[in-house]
Amino acid sequence: MRIMNAYCLFISTVVIFLAVSACSEDAEFVFEGTVSIEAQDSSLVIFNQTNVTIYFWAIEREQFAVFEPRDCYQPEDLNDRAIDQQRFRNVPYGDIWNWKPGAEVVVVLLYLMEDPSTDCGYRNHGLFRQSVFTPVE
Repeated sequence: MRIMNAYCLFISTVVIFLAVSACSEDAEFVFEGTVSIEAQDSSLVIFNQTNVTIYFWAIEREQFAVFEPRDCYQPEDLNDRAIDQQRFRNVPYGDIWNWKPGAEVVVVLLYLMEDPSTDCGYRNHGLFRQSVFTPVE
């Protein structure tokens, strides 16, 4: 079951990132790679196999209803949520908002592009979400 969830998540991630990249207004930047998420025994593992640093939030499904990301972030605002390119990050289940065994967790991912026309100097790109079920025990 976990392998099937990870595979579906991987395929969905590829499709979403390709769509976002194709619609990008920045002709110089080409997003390359994928992000995959696995639910392991004690943590989520997020693999960033892209050419950019990505940022994440992991939130239990019911708590996701009250989650509202800002329109504008700077990289230093998200240091504790960063995953550098070609790296991975273990997210212990205890660090996930309102997590309990067997919960469905929503993972929100984005990357930032410099944009001097915004108030903070960056634009959010690739803001999307995927969900994964965590082990019961």
